[in-house]
Amino acid sequence: MAIYTKYWTVLMWIALIVTSLGFYIAYVWFGDTLDDYPIARTAYVVFTTPHFYLIVLMNTSIVFLLEAMYIYVKKEHYTEAPDFIISLVKSKKEQDHMKFSRIEEEILEERRKKNMLIHEKSVEMGRRCNFFLFCQQILGEFFNSKQRFQKPH
Repeated sequence: MAIYTKYWTVLMWIALIVTSLGFYIAYVWFGDTLDDYPIARTAYVVFTTPHFYLIVLMNTSIVFLLEAMYIYVKKEHYTEAPDFIISLVKSKKEQDHMKFSRIEEEILEERRKKNMLIHEKSVEMGRRCNFFLFCQQILGEFFNSKQRFQKPH
């Protein structure tokens, strides 16, 4: 989403402010000074009316509300293991070591299931390859045999 970012840096703030707001405000104020421009002499009027600030406040509130709902749903219903571990480390409660061991068991179980699935697929591919090699050997013997190419008497 637009505002929900895990790691905010100074470079990100500069890029966000300069590229999204800075260029637009510079464009509006520069265009306001030119008489031949379509928006000439309107920037001062727009920036001095309370309606402009009300609209900006409402739009910003809607974006923040949607972001907050997204973060809440993601955190409560779709928490990923790294995020959960980070929250446990930050909370530092007494029962955390039991939660860590449970998470470790779940991660290891997922890994075991994945490895078993990969092993089963490789065994199946081995069977198919062995069958293919068997068929190739039988067909090779059939085509290379002298009896097939002898004329009947």
